[in-house]
Amino acid sequence: MRGKSRMQTVRKFYENLRKHIDVIDAMNINDSAVEYICSDSRKAAEKSIFVCISGFSSDGHDFALKAVENGASLIIAERPIDTETPQIIVKNSREAAAWSAKIIFNDPTEDFYLIGITGTNGKTSTAAITEKILRNAGHKTGLIGTLGYSIDGKKYNSERTTPDIVELNEIFDKMRNAGIEVVVMEVSSHALDLHRVTGLEFDSGIFTNLSREHLDFHKNMFEYKNAKFKLFKDFRLKNAIINSGDEAGKELSGLVACDKICLKPGDNLKILQTSAKSTDFIIENFSGETSGKFSVPLTGDYNAVNAASAISAAKIFDPELSVFDLNSFLLDINIPGRLEKVENYCGIHVFVDYAHTPDALENVLGCLAKVKKNRIITVFGAGGDRDKSKRPFMLDKALLYSDLTIVTSDNPRTENPNRIIADIIGDHDPEENFWINSDRRCAIYTALKSAVKDDIVLIAGKGHETYQEINGKKFRFDDREEAKKILNSRDDVLFEKAHVCQKLALPVDLLEIRFLLGDLSFLNSRQLFYVSTDSRILPENSFFVALKGDVFDGNNFVKDAISNPSVCCIASDCDIKSEQIVRVEDTTNAYQKIASKYRSLFTAKVIGVTGSFGKTTTKEILSNILSRKGNVLKSFRNENNQVGVPKTLFALSPSLDYLILEMGANKFGEIELLASASKPEIGIITSVGNVHTAFLRNKEGVFKEKSSLLKHVSEIAFVTGDFDKFYDAENVETVGFSLKSKHRVKIIESVSGETTFMLDDKIFTVNSPADFFALNASFAVKTAQYLKFTDEDIAEGLKLFSPEGNRMKIIEAGENIIIADCYNAGPESMKAGIEHWRNNYAGIKHVAVLGDMLELGEKSKYFHEEIGKFLTENERNNSISVGSESKYYNLKKHCRNVDELIENFKPESCPVVYFVKASRRIKLEKFIELLLR
Repeated sequence: MRGKSRMQTVRKFYENLRKHIDVIDAMNINDSAVEYICSDSRKAAEKSIFVCISGFSSDGHDFALKAVENGASLIIAERPIDTETPQIIVKNSREAAAWSAKIIFNDPTEDFYLIGITGTNGKTSTAAITEKILRNAGHKTGLIGTLGYSIDGKKYNSERTTPDIVELNEIFDKMRNAGIEVVVMEVSSHALDLHRVTGLEFDSGIFTNLSREHLDFHKNMFEYKNAKFKLFKDFRLKNAIINSGDEAGKELSGLVACDKICLKPGDNLKILQTSAKSTDFIIENFSGETSGKFSVPLTGDYNAVNAASAISAAKIFDPELSVFDLNSFLLDINIPGRLEKVENYCGIHVFVDYAHTPDALENVLGCLAKVKKNRIITVFGAGGDRDKSKRPFMLDKALLYSDLTIVTSDNPRTENPNRIIADIIGDHDPEENFWINSDRRCAIYTALKSAVKDDIVLIAGKGHETYQEINGKKFRFDDREEAKKILNSRDDVLFEKAHVCQKLALPVDLLEIRFLLGDLSFLNSRQLFYVSTDSRILPENSFFVALKGDVFDGNNFVKDAISNPSVCCIASDCDIKSEQIVRVEDTTNAYQKIASKYRSLFTAKVIGVTGSFGKTTTKEILSNILSRKGNVLKSFRNENNQVGVPKTLFALSPSLDYLILEMGANKFGEIELLASASKPEIGIITSVGNVHTAFLRNKEGVFKEKSSLLKHVSEIAFVTGDFDKFYDAENVETVGFSLKSKHRVKIIESVSGETTFMLDDKIFTVNSPADFFALNASFAVKTAQYLKFTDEDIAEGLKLFSPEGNRMKIIEAGENIIIADCYNAGPESMKAGIEHWRNNYAGIKHVAVLGDMLELGEKSKYFHEEIGKFLTENERNNSISVGSESKYYNLKKHCRNVDELIENFKPESCPVVYFVKASRRIKLEKFIELLLR
């Protein structure tokens, strides 16, 4: 029938149509010519048939007269049209359109072999593999589906998985005229229900699987299943290939009357292996009694089913194909947008896939989980104007398999993209391991910049598509192109320390903040690139956290902050109603929550360090060691509290290898909050002493507070072995001078500004004459050893250490020596400092200037008296106390404050070793400045 004229009279056409459907009425039938059919009045012309179809957004009957005006020779409708033009009235105009197209185009599918493939997932892959095998085998092939259509390998674009019936017959006519032997086409449930394939002559049918999808159209799974089954029940198939491992496929296999091949994974389809590069499987009884072993260059068990179905269909069409032939034809299979790999030099395995249903997402992620070496990061969204019920189930599947899930926009079409994201989130706890970024480009950026070597990044939902449809308009957007651009960019940032206005390495979406903090009064989004706690420093696209302190209230500055429309605010006490403001009860808690969620984007190993004393020194020593082999961010100075820790977390960047967080507390529950926010892999507790006992009551209270770090440590903790209660803790190793410590520290010598010590059976040297720094160094050493650092790297790092600030800092001032340790003070650290001062620098006069040890509560007097008793009589006579509590040291000289000390101080006439120690609020650094002058 190739090349046969479509021209016929209206009367002849009418007679042919009546053979296929019941006609309700016919009017003005004549012998005028018709040769073309359309359902768009703008395409109507002379000799055309216009079919009035009632669509979802418009009714073709309303445009019938316009079609007549444009020259239509015949109208097919479901109700009479007020015109003298010939018209045929039918019960279902969609069905009539299908048979009309078959008649006008002279039944093109009669002239080639037609394979139809239906199912929820796998149609495109199965179709592509089938067509590729047959074309490689030398057959002239056609392909129709989601990727468009092709005629003997030449590709054309198409809007739908299954084009409308007129376009479909036009394509078939082209294929027939090109001499095509076999056509493989995807058949959607919409096409089956809406008569887009009615009248086609299918020879073979393939059923892939059935899972939740299109319930906005089919209403329930029963209707959806029945739509899929129509391919096998309403058409005269010669044979069927069915995945009977699927529950619906098992049911279908019992209903099909034609010849059938049922493929069941684990039974007659044995999957041997799947890797990131290929999948091997055996089809039993493939050719008679012989089994066939095959390998396809695709990942996943489900691709074994797809490939086996394709191989079976190809073998039915061409029985001469051997197992060897088929394997050779499978070698170059590559399906656009189906686990399509984006090549890069970063060592990241990036895949783009069309998975847009819960089942498809689970299939893809399930197969990637089998081959992963590190993390899986998934980016996905959900299409607008489609089945809403599946949206939260997609997040379920993503969270099940992914280490990090980024929820974003897909094709929102005419829906509000943020509302779609809200549907996806559903009842999920916003603190679960997902991150919202409504801008798809930013979401892909976040995923790829978060990824490290051997991570798998799956960008799901759009696959081969080269557009994003927003507000009904299509914009150029290709996941593969976006990924390549980002992977080739070099814009990673390393921050040396956190800032009051911190530039963010990865953007934060206002929508994420709203969900996380529970203020959905507005459902708006904005990409934010800075976080600030100072309203005076707010660059474009910042979010300002209105912290409330003892002497200031950030809420007072919210109005000024939002005068910039790109700035968003988190406020607790503000009467302004604005979509720029997120309202919370406690802004400090909100600050921590956002920082904690932000931390989940990064792979830097987090090490939490706490203790009554020694935590800052341990942090500094550890930083020096770890910097030998990686990028390190550490808490800056005293930023170890409820504001400082989240501030540091916001300074994280993808290039960081280690984050060392110092955690301080003077009230119960603070370490718990900091640890839960930072989620450390490694914990260090340097000491438990009588500090902050005004709030923590006693040493037992200090232990309770410090040890709360341990339940948030995911890998290992190194804790002081000089406090017995830690010996009962799980997943910890003790480090200390005690004989009971698992890792025992022994001082060998302290000379020439260095301390040499033995840890386990190895000798190390720390760059400090204070021998108790050996314990701090030991915590750093054990942590570095756990992280696989060599002894050489550790030794070099220890050499780099220099005490930070006024922490046992040895200063030579002319003939005098100053041991400056006035950063903080507690009974244990005071005694350790005195011992170092007492036991070193022989032959030089020793003078101690000792200030208050603060926050010791009702036992303050007792602890100060104990320090006084710890000093010898001679030491007390040569020393000075400063402050209100320090009078209980009972030293010979006492000053009420540092100003009085400076005013009355008289330098010695001989060289002196000054030991200057107090809590920070005593401000003895002023006295040190005097000594230096």
